[in-house]
Amino acid sequence: TQSTWGELSRSMSQTLHLALVQHIRTFAQSTSNEETFEVALDCLEEGFGLSSLSSEARAAATCEFSLEEVFAAGLETLRSRKTGQTNQSPQKSEVDPLKQVEEEILRANQEIANDSKFLRFIEKIREQGFFKGVDDVSEYRKRYQKAVDKFLVASKTEVSASPSAPAPAQPSSDDINAKANEIIQQARACDDPKKSEKLFASAFELSPSGDTLCTLHRERGFARLGWDDFQGAVTDLIIATQTNPSDMKGLAKLGNAQKALNQHADACETFTRVLELDPTNRVIAEKLEECRTLAKTKTSTSSRANTSSNVSSNTSNTSAPPPFPGAGVPPGLAGMLNNPEFMNMAQNMMRNPMFMNMAQNLMSNMGGAGGNPPNFAEMMNDPSVQSMLNDPSVLDTVSSLSSNPEFRNQFGNQFGNQFTQDEQEDELD
Repeated sequence: TQSTWGELSRSMSQTLHLALVQHIRTFAQSTSNEETFEVALDCLEEGFGLSSLSSEARAAATCEFSLEEVFAAGLETLRSRKTGQTNQSPQKSEVDPLKQVEEEILRANQEIANDSKFLRFIEKIREQGFFKGVDDVSEYRKRYQKAVDKFLVASKTEVSASPSAPAPAQPSSDDINAKANEIIQQARACDDPKKSEKLFASAFELSPSGDTLCTLHRERGFARLGWDDFQGAVTDLIIATQTNPSDMKGLAKLGNAQKALNQHADACETFTRVLELDPTNRVIAEKLEECRTLAKTKTSTSSRANTSSNVSSNTSNTSAPPPFPGAGVPPGLAGMLNNPEFMNMAQNMMRNPMFMNMAQNLMSNMGGAGGNPPNFAEMMNDPSVQSMLNDPSVLDTVSSLSSNPEFRNQFGNQFGNQFTQDEQEDELD
C-alpha cells in the first residue's frame, strides 16, 4: 500500500528500483523488442532518480539477489504466515536461487533452452567441477552465463563449418527459351522503338539457344528495318539467314536493308538466293533487276570518273619532253604511257624485233603527218607488219590489250574513238 511504500528508507527504495530496472532489462534481452524496452528503462531510471547516482552509490544500492528471488522468498513467507505455519525461526525457502539463475539466463537464450546438446554440455562441465563450491548467486550467474556463451560460440562455428546448402537449380534451356519467346512477342507488339529494343536486349540477356536465338535475331532484324535502322537490320538478318538459309522472308528483308544502304552488289546476291528458293517471285525479280541496273550505273560512273581524271591530269603536263624525236605528245597518249599495265605490255612487245620495227614505222608516220592519225591501211600492207601479226606472242599481247576497257577507251580517244558508248555498256554486261 501507499503507507507501506512510504515507510521504506531512501536506500531501500533505490535498491528496489535498481532491482526492478535490472529485472526488466533481463527480460528485454529475451525479446525481439529490446530497443523499445531500452527507451522505457531510460525513462524509469530518470523517473526513479537512478540516472544521477554515482557508480559507488549504485553499487551500494544493488541487491545481491534478483527481484525474482526476493519475490519468491517473500511470497513463500507471506503464504506461510497466512496458513499459520510460521515458526520462531525463518524457514528456508524451497526455491533454489541457483536454479532460478539458470532459468533466467535460458529465458534470454530460448534457442538452447531445450537443446539436448546444451544440457549434455552443462552436465559435463558440472562433472568436471566448473560449478563446484559456488553458492553465491552472483558468481554462479557469471559462470553459467560464461558456459552459455561458450556453447553458443561453439555452435556457430559448427554451423559455419557444415556443408553449405545446395545452390538453387538453374533454369533449363527449355525454360529460358520459353521466357525469351514471351519477351519476343511483347517486343513485336510494342510500337515504341526504344522500349522494343530494350525488350529484345532483355531476351538476349537470357542467353537463349537454337531456333529461339535464330528467331530473336530475325524478329529484331524485322523490327529494326521498320525503324529505318538498316545497318542493325543487316547485322541481325545475316545471322538469322546463316542459321536458316531457306528463310525466304528473312532473305527478302535482308535484301531490302542492303538495297536501302546502297549495297547493290550484296542485295543482288541476296535477291538471287530468294529466287533460287522461289523462281516465280516477280517482286523479288524486279528488285534484283533494279539492283543490277544501279550496280552497273555505279560501276560505269566510277570508271568514267577515273578515266576523265587520268586524262585531265596527264594532258595538262605539257612541260615534259616528247617521248619520241620529232613528235609531240598527242592528247590521250600520255594517259596510256602512264598506265602501268600498258607499259608492262609495251616493254614485253619491244623485245620482239618485228614489233620494234612496226613501232618505228608508226612513229615515223605520226611525225610526218602533221599530227594527223597514221594511215593504217598502208601500215597493214607492210611485209614486216604482216609477219609480226602472224607471231603468236604478238597476237596474245594485242588480245590482252584489246580486252582491257581502260586501254580501249584511251586508244579510242587517241585514234578516233572507234568504240561507242553502247559497246562500253555491253562490256559491263
